[in-house]
Amino acid sequence: MCIKARRNDGDESIWPDERCQPPQERPSFPFAAQPPVCLRILSIEDPYHRYFARRYNGSSLHHDRTGVLLLIYVNGRVLSQPLTGVQRFSRELLRELTLLRDDIVIAAPPDASDFGPLASNVEIVGKRRGLAWEQLELPRFLRARKAPFLINLGNSAPVSYFNQLVVIHDIAFLKYPAGYGRTFRWWYTALLPYLSHTARKIATVSHFSRHEIAKAYRLDPVRIGVVYNAIGGDLTTPHGTEEGRSSDTFFTYASDSRLKNFDTVLAAFAKAREQVPIKLRCLSASEPHAGFIEALNTRFGEQTVVTLGRLDDNALSREYKKALGFVFVPYYAGFGLPPIEAQALDCPVLASRAGALPEVMNDSALLSAPESSTELADNMIALYQQRALAEKLTRLGRENITRFSWRKSAEALNLMLPPGA
Repeated sequence: MCIKARRNDGDESIWPDERCQPPQERPSFPFAAQPPVCLRILSIEDPYHRYFARRYNGSSLHHDRTGVLLLIYVNGRVLSQPLTGVQRFSRELLRELTLLRDDIVIAAPPDASDFGPLASNVEIVGKRRGLAWEQLELPRFLRARKAPFLINLGNSAPVSYFNQLVVIHDIAFLKYPAGYGRTFRWWYTALLPYLSHTARKIATVSHFSRHEIAKAYRLDPVRIGVVYNAIGGDLTTPHGTEEGRSSDTFFTYASDSRLKNFDTVLAAFAKAREQVPIKLRCLSASEPHAGFIEALNTRFGEQTVVTLGRLDDNALSREYKKALGFVFVPYYAGFGLPPIEAQALDCPVLASRAGALPEVMNDSALLSAPESSTELADNMIALYQQRALAEKLTRLGRENITRFSWRKSAEALNLMLPPGA
């Protein structure tokens, strides 16, 4: 005997009951690189997962048997992590999602901090921290509350829990493993394929990433929702005296990572600088490139290339506002947030024809092959010499960013969640 469970999104799944005859062997993982045995112990045919399927086979997943409304919980581990792209995505999206729904609770570890407007939705859970909290205490806490739906926005989720949505931002670690540490690669190589087949819902940040994830983990792309990145108001409203836009200075991100492709940016700048008197300002710094930067300054004059270190949002906004153009040419991008940040501040963009960037940019940027310093140099020269081109890219950029907002992204995410009361 088998049970057919219809989910509230219309999908149907066949769930084998323990009375099914004859007994069937546990299927092997449906992808080539199987995770370690410790992760393969839990499959979609484990007793808890079968119980979950039978329990929630009604028309509304979000109510228990007595009709009591269940809250939706969020994995708040991201609130304890340094603020980078994934953490900013999580915080901004939650800010809008909590305005759309009143049944959101963020379960956070004891070391979480800086809640801001999310403070009223946060519940501190357990005593552990980091991965141990996520994999042990969080699922135990949820099961004690009738296994509510869990949202995971940061590339990770408890492996022993199944009633959940997981956002996988990209699989850059598979495409360009040299840019990541061995432990990081091992963990995500084991974790993400498993979660992609056991989680109830999967989401990602672009149609490009959806295709990449579906291909890598042998999923039907229809199973993967798309929730775009966006930009926050803090970055787009710089404070202080307005400065005019530079006529000769480009802005970029310095990075040690080969994936970010700072080598090509510097090589292209050197070629362009031989023909036109441009300058370059770089967010952060890159020790491996310090010698090359020093050589450029020796050759073309002091302050031709300047590294700025880390900047707060206000200082970063000013750099975008006064730059002739923003250069962003990684080898791979699951979305590519910095270019739309630049466009929101009227800064023309020079981007790579790689990853999700053509999807995100549409026709609003000058694109080049990530490995071609010559093509990028030509684009830099064209932007320097043609004021009309800069004005056109500014106008197209303003139109492009209307496609992205945290409210739209929260609404897209909300469509993937169990219905509210």
